[in-house]
Amino acid sequence: MINLERTRTLLQNFDFKTLFIEELGWSQPVARQSISMTCKDQEFSRRQVAQLAGVVVFEIKSQDGNIPDAKTRAALQKEIAGMHHENLLIFVDERRTQSLWCWIKRQNGKSFFRDHIYVRGQPGDLFLGKLNSMVFDISEFDETGNVSLVEVTNRLKQALDVERVTKKFYTEFQDQHLAFLELIEGIVDERDKRWYASVLLNRLMFIYFLQRKFFLDNGDGRYLQNKLTEMKQQGRDLYYSNFLKLLFFEGFAKPEDKRDPEANKLLGRIKYLNGGLFLLHPVEERWPEIAVPDKAFENLYALFERYSWNLNDTPGGEDNEINPDVLGYIFEKYINQKAFGAYYTRPEITEYLCERTIHRLIMDGVNTPGIPGVLPPREFESIGDLLINLDVSICRILLHDVLPNLRLLDPVCGSAAFLVAAMKTLINIYAAVIGKIEFLSDRNLRQWLDEAVREKWELKLAQELNMTSDSKIFHGEPKPGRIPLVQGGMIHQYNSAYSEPKFWIDEKEGRKAILGRVEDEGQKLPYEVYRFAHRRIARSTDERAAIACILPPRRFCADIAQTTRNIIPYPSLLFLTSVFNSFVVDWELRLRITTHVDMHFVYAIRIPRLAHSDPAFAPIVTRTARLICTTPEFDDLAKEVGLKSHKDGATDPLEREKLRAELDGMIAHLYGLTEGEFAYILTTFPLVTQSTKDAALAAYRDVGKGLIN
Repeated sequence: MINLERTRTLLQNFDFKTLFIEELGWSQPVARQSISMTCKDQEFSRRQVAQLAGVVVFEIKSQDGNIPDAKTRAALQKEIAGMHHENLLIFVDERRTQSLWCWIKRQNGKSFFRDHIYVRGQPGDLFLGKLNSMVFDISEFDETGNVSLVEVTNRLKQALDVERVTKKFYTEFQDQHLAFLELIEGIVDERDKRWYASVLLNRLMFIYFLQRKFFLDNGDGRYLQNKLTEMKQQGRDLYYSNFLKLLFFEGFAKPEDKRDPEANKLLGRIKYLNGGLFLLHPVEERWPEIAVPDKAFENLYALFERYSWNLNDTPGGEDNEINPDVLGYIFEKYINQKAFGAYYTRPEITEYLCERTIHRLIMDGVNTPGIPGVLPPREFESIGDLLINLDVSICRILLHDVLPNLRLLDPVCGSAAFLVAAMKTLINIYAAVIGKIEFLSDRNLRQWLDEAVREKWELKLAQELNMTSDSKIFHGEPKPGRIPLVQGGMIHQYNSAYSEPKFWIDEKEGRKAILGRVEDEGQKLPYEVYRFAHRRIARSTDERAAIACILPPRRFCADIAQTTRNIIPYPSLLFLTSVFNSFVVDWELRLRITTHVDMHFVYAIRIPRLAHSDPAFAPIVTRTARLICTTPEFDDLAKEVGLKSHKDGATDPLEREKLRAELDGMIAHLYGLTEGEFAYILTTFPLVTQSTKDAALAAYRDVGKGLIN
């Protein structure tokens, strides 16, 4: 299986030779020197990167440092194919920031070019999915250490022969839907059978997205296919009955500690989703003897594998990816529009609307008639011309004036397809400007970029260690080398030591459990730094449901104390903790939950995003730090936000109550609540003392008067 972290690093560093040989299992190249070649009056150099069974991977650079146009690439490929019939060409620019991977599909005497772009800074998840198909394990070589040419070309086909979608995919999907329908057994009613075929295909497409994002079983990019092979080895047509039903109704529908141990053993590490998609469907209740043969899934996965599945619409993305736009198209075709009143606006239309609105607004903001003899005119006819000609002046205008002041309104909204397309358009423009800053010698722009990066954070939650499946590494007493395991009952609001730990874990064993199949190379993991944690088990009727703190370094977390799996800047970490503990967020959370504060509930919470320079940011962070940093293990965190040490922390109960009331008042103002609205929210906490609620409301009033800042 592909090593995700190392492969991602090599890809981002453009170290293609190490990538192919050490991670994908290819062989050293036969020739290692660069060779010059001329094509269409341009000079190029080609260098072998790797080879396997006669298929050669080349890296190609042009003398002018640019990636050549399509016609020149085709000519180069033809010339190289005369020497190495099967090849993969990787074109790179002079700065090694852009790459274009070119492969030829040969079918019925015709050649079809397949191009794939990877740009430095791109997240790379989509490309990792392609590379996953090119991996060769040592077990796949014969006794002489060889693998067949046919197998290698088939792998390249799986990875790179990504066909265009929309109508083509829909046509093939529709055919597959009909074929799938015919193979379903155990449902006599034809209407129910058609309904269930759609339900099953919807589930499988959703899971396919998850596996292409490496979210299943410690990053298995072929989870569904591998389990199909595993089931076929056990017997005929067992995949649906013995695996898929277990995956649907045990794996995704139940927390790990509530599943049958045998189910966990068969499924591997599967996250609980708690969504209606994986609850027993009415058709399944009416027809309990449903059966689907393995052949149906083999055909379906063969279709899926011909396309690239991508949830990230990143700059450089192509229309040969199965993304939510395409699923919307399928949805649009499958429903009766007149009956349901449902319409999905296609990307072609939303892109056109963006060109006529956003692009025009941006160019109007940048273009200027100039001043004769003083300032030359600036007249860009297209957004492409503008982005190619970015300089210091244009970047400043875009970042400080034009882009921050854009306001878009979609009065109809509907499925929000236009707003999503608008967001993608702006991401593309921001990405181009940010990429250009790297090569401009301008101190102000670099300072802007540094601040943007420093203040950027994203909350990624994890159920780090499972109380059931990982219990074998738990120890009942502390020893050197062991780290405490934090459970939900051990923490409270602003307090990471609410009760004593019951278990400890050897650090090496804990790291291994967290990393799974990823190799431990000493990389820094979130447990080694300060991080956010909250109670996962909480009821809407409890005194408080939103209960969070910051854990000191070197604490492992059980699944009943959900924590972050990424490293967040410390000021933002303190800000997040205070907002999460507020009455406002607690009120919104209690409207959603019953007995568990699961990830999807937390992700749905609206958290204000303040820049560090915002006047409201520092007062909230400082007060939160004083509530949290009360012991020596928080000294580093205290110093990070301007306190001298934990001795500046608030330990007096009355002072802590005052700080918490002030935070609640300030955060209520952040959400734009009126006094009446905040007063109502406070009434929905019957178990909280009236004096606490009165203090919060009084603080709200004082913030409004400017008495608290």
